[in-house]
Amino acid sequence: MELKLSDKYEREEGTVFLTGMEAIVRLLVDKQRRDEASTDGHVNQTYVSGYEGSPLGGLDLKVVEQLDLLNRRGRTVHQFGINEKTAASAMLGTQYAPSGDVDAFWYGKAHGAMWVPDELWLANLAGTASRGAMVLLCGEDHRSKSSVSPGTSDWVLRSSMVPVFYPASVEEILRLGMHAIHLSRYLGVVTALKLVTPVCDGASTVRADAANVSIRVPDEAYEKRFNPIVMALGALPMQRELVERKLPLVEEYVRINGLNRIHDEDAGGEIGIVATGKSYTDVRQALEALGARVPVLQLSVSYPLDGEIIRRFARELRTVYVVEEPGPFVEEGVKAALWRSSVEGVFGQYDEVGQPFIPAYGEVDPEILARLLWPKLKGGGERAILATPARGEPRDAAEAGEPGSGGDLGRGDYLGSAGELEDDGVAGNGGDLEDLEYGRGSFLEKLDSIDQRRLPDVPAVSPMSCGGCPYNTFRDLKEKPGGAIGCSSIRAMEAYDYGVLYIPTMGAGGSIYSGTAPFNGNQHIFQYLGDGSYFHSGRGALQSCVQGGVNITFLLLYNGAVALTGGQQPGGQRPVAQVAREVLALGVVQVGIVSADVGAYTGLDRAQVKVFGLDRHAEALDHFKAVPGTTVLILDKECATERTRRQRRLGEHPQRYTLIHEEICEGCGDCYRKSEGCAALYSTVTEFGEKTQIRQASCAQDELCVDGECPAFLTVTGKGGRGIGFRARHPQSVGDLPEPVKRWAGADVGSYTILAVGRGGTGVVTISHLLAYAGMMDGLQVYLSNNTGLAQKGGPVEAPIVFGMGTQPVFNRLMPGSSDLYLGFDLLRAAEPANLRFAGGGRTAAVVSTTRIPTARINRSPDQKFPDPGGLADLIDGCTNKTDNVYLDSYWLAEELFGDTLFANMILLGAAYQAGRIPPSSASIEQAIKLNGKAVERNIQAFRWGRLALADPKRLEAVVGADAALEKAGGALEKAGGALEKGAGEVRARLAGDTAGLALLDAVAAEFPALDEGVEQQLSLRIAELCAYQNASYAREYVDFVGEVWRAEQRFPDRGCRLTRAVVTNLYKLMAYKDEYEVARLATDEGRERRLRDLFDGEIRISYNLHPPSLRWLGIGKVSPGPWFRFALRALVRLKGLRGSRLDPFGRGACRRLERELVGWYRGVIEEGLRLLSEDTYTDIADVAEAPDGIRGYEQVKVDSAEVVRRDVERRMSGLR
Repeated sequence: MELKLSDKYEREEGTVFLTGMEAIVRLLVDKQRRDEASTDGHVNQTYVSGYEGSPLGGLDLKVVEQLDLLNRRGRTVHQFGINEKTAASAMLGTQYAPSGDVDAFWYGKAHGAMWVPDELWLANLAGTASRGAMVLLCGEDHRSKSSVSPGTSDWVLRSSMVPVFYPASVEEILRLGMHAIHLSRYLGVVTALKLVTPVCDGASTVRADAANVSIRVPDEAYEKRFNPIVMALGALPMQRELVERKLPLVEEYVRINGLNRIHDEDAGGEIGIVATGKSYTDVRQALEALGARVPVLQLSVSYPLDGEIIRRFARELRTVYVVEEPGPFVEEGVKAALWRSSVEGVFGQYDEVGQPFIPAYGEVDPEILARLLWPKLKGGGERAILATPARGEPRDAAEAGEPGSGGDLGRGDYLGSAGELEDDGVAGNGGDLEDLEYGRGSFLEKLDSIDQRRLPDVPAVSPMSCGGCPYNTFRDLKEKPGGAIGCSSIRAMEAYDYGVLYIPTMGAGGSIYSGTAPFNGNQHIFQYLGDGSYFHSGRGALQSCVQGGVNITFLLLYNGAVALTGGQQPGGQRPVAQVAREVLALGVVQVGIVSADVGAYTGLDRAQVKVFGLDRHAEALDHFKAVPGTTVLILDKECATERTRRQRRLGEHPQRYTLIHEEICEGCGDCYRKSEGCAALYSTVTEFGEKTQIRQASCAQDELCVDGECPAFLTVTGKGGRGIGFRARHPQSVGDLPEPVKRWAGADVGSYTILAVGRGGTGVVTISHLLAYAGMMDGLQVYLSNNTGLAQKGGPVEAPIVFGMGTQPVFNRLMPGSSDLYLGFDLLRAAEPANLRFAGGGRTAAVVSTTRIPTARINRSPDQKFPDPGGLADLIDGCTNKTDNVYLDSYWLAEELFGDTLFANMILLGAAYQAGRIPPSSASIEQAIKLNGKAVERNIQAFRWGRLALADPKRLEAVVGADAALEKAGGALEKAGGALEKGAGEVRARLAGDTAGLALLDAVAAEFPALDEGVEQQLSLRIAELCAYQNASYAREYVDFVGEVWRAEQRFPDRGCRLTRAVVTNLYKLMAYKDEYEVARLATDEGRERRLRDLFDGEIRISYNLHPPSLRWLGIGKVSPGPWFRFALRALVRLKGLRGSRLDPFGRGACRRLERELVGWYRGVIEEGLRLLSEDTYTDIADVAEAPDGIRGYEQVKVDSAEVVRRDVERRMSGLR
């Protein structure tokens, strides 16, 4: 199967692979696709806003990443919310849009939903616009794996009467999500998707048409109303409409669309299970493990409950068990629905004797359920019958949903008539349970044997504060501070000696202490506060402390990133100086700023603002500890993790060279003027016009030419001693290898399970996704349920993956002993007893890296030592099939072969494959690596070297033992780059991986038949460049306009396509204006840098000579950042989607505004010229079309040249009119 990454959103048939987050994005695309195919073809607009938080932490980034796609069929707007409340209000605000056709989506974690019930209630009373919808995406982290506390949105949503759709799998996000959208459109109710961590972090092969559901509405005549004003007595009719009309219609909608489903209704017996969403998957796993088959009602809509299907499900049952997390939520409604029915008891949170049963806390996994359900299904224990009213007696408080006077339904209860006790004290058998004894022997007894293992503890892997993290600077604190949500929460862990006083809700740390201070003598404390929390809601905490006169110093870390949820820039972020002024305006006594650039804050009032260098941080802490009242100390230091890796190590500085980056150069001649016409400068003709270069033999290196606005100048210095960054050894290529004997019985048993364990940031999840894609290519069904925790900080990661041989597997947690391959990317994690529970003795083969990677505790406590690797391997061997296990020091091999540990995991994967333990084929795995598009060749080679370690270990040993040979081979490979070939091959290579761009390139031949070959080459090259500059849609606009000119020029076949050629080159020139994003893209072009490095003998250091407009406005000259700035430039390239938008931080300058204006101006000129085009005017119009070639340079140079050209064009056009 040939795949493209874009298939996950664009393919409409067959199978695609989606993560939970990608499924939400796909839902938005499918929504638009469905609209487009509707009767009137009207595509609703889409609005997405919220606040990032696990398990939806990366959703905003996924949406932004696909905005171009989401804007193809209909307009899509994404706004980063300041916080959940503002985003919820904005959601309602979309319904006031005059068009009345906005589908608004709010996202946030359960804690955010618990913060906005007022906004949700208001929105639900107001309703939706004529064609609009409002859908909540509520992320729930029941395990609290990356949250301060577990949370659920059920009760908040019910209090606002919001229907709740609860997907049990990744695919169900599409099916139920489409219903949530259409229900909101139909009735005007706010709807919600309850998205739990296993589903959000999961990934799966899904049917591409999963969202193509059949939708029926119960009352075609119902006309919803949008209520723009909800206030006082006027809100009562709205509430009545919601309660008496809309909610009953919701129930009917759910019923007629079959959203809640009965499974195994024919199983018989007198026991049934009701399960909601994710819990349904857990129940199915538990029953399959037990070998049991009982009727199960899957409630995909947990509020409002469809009482009719509950009663139909239970009509032949005596006992119903309700499984949900957390409960009792649905349980209450099930009891109400079955009151006075033949069902004798409904049990969930409590069992028949009033003891805790299904946990109402945390996350309930299938192992727990199997243990709990077994005695209920098979027998054992006593039960009590609580008094209940006789059948036929009226209920009390029917409208309130109360159970009446016949029993306490707050615990597990019998309903209706008492009935008879079974002899064994349980409610009959559970249906088809003939094999339960076998199930008990094959599963529960296996669990018991696993639990009987006596394994010693190993050092726990916990999240670590990143190297270079600004929070590490706070080691100078001599007391425990108040904690905060975010990176500082790591300090609350055992590895950091529980180094904070408390962890508050987001932004509320100071508020907590404002309640403590009156009772401890108002002792001074320090309080952590991240910039993300400050802009979210932290201002209120400052005000609370100011009002209370609290002695507290807020340690405001200004690092420019919400680091734990994707590295987003905090919503509403303002510069440090503005923040300093703002907190002073809030009433704080004094502000301090600790920064590497103390000169940046000279404009602040030094009486109220103290500025310290980074080397005076401890002094700043001592100073503010002594200042009474509420103060703020801002640490202005960039996030180490979000900075694109560390700058290259510096060496000695030999002779300097000044060069001009050809692609960045505009050929404006400003350097000639600045250098008084230096003889070393010369012009050269390139594919993109005349450019300036420096003849090094004539250059005196006075660098006068560097002055000015042009960013094309590079300063290169030789490096002595050490090289730059990694010492890349580039091993000799490994070719084809013998295929291993597949040592797994997946085809026989129907599935094959891999459990990969490791640490965050090392690519464990990436490996699982590569395997999933490879499996899909081989026709396998795949499901992943990643557990990433605080993976952003090197926290523990588990990536279980199940391959289905013909049927789609779905699971949330693996069952103990169920893994076929135990893939340990980290030795300590592989030896953890909690992970080894999933190894099944003779069934499980282990492939484990033996590299010693210390934990946070080991690093922070020198007395703690890394355990003996041999002993750790013994632990693993004792829980797996020792004879099949493979141990490999993957990090050492990666360094020896590639000079970079980044490839360690791929080497280990190769070893696992060659051991015969990976179901997908090697060809598909390598194709998946290509599809991923990251370091493709080296990753393929790393995979092959890992295979070679088992296929031909002697060859591997020979290679890794010959360092000198490796260095020599590496050098030869590094020099093999050469100049890029010109022509069609290069153009297509530039578009490698850009499917839309390649399709556009292919379309040119059909759209421009008989186009001059030279013009076609120019056009194709510029199409490729525009795709890289922005995207294929932008390039399409360019092609369409060129097409208009070319078709108009066909009337003049003897003119040599001069007009078309002029527009091809000059429209491109204006559209591809070199703003900050484009300069960054060109400056970081790998081919260009390789050619540059090939000019010098030895390692070099490249510095950029830049003069951003912001510095020019401040009167600061050019800055010359070194090689490290390349990483910042790459980061900037990724932000090119902001170009020209309201969020573009560079787009407000005069030059940027002019550049955008010039594109429209030129098109207008050419359109007028085409209307005037004739044999007599052709030459003049062609001259006009060529005129923009004179618009050159940067900033003021460009502004001036544009003014000259525009005056000249206007003069020429006036003569033609």
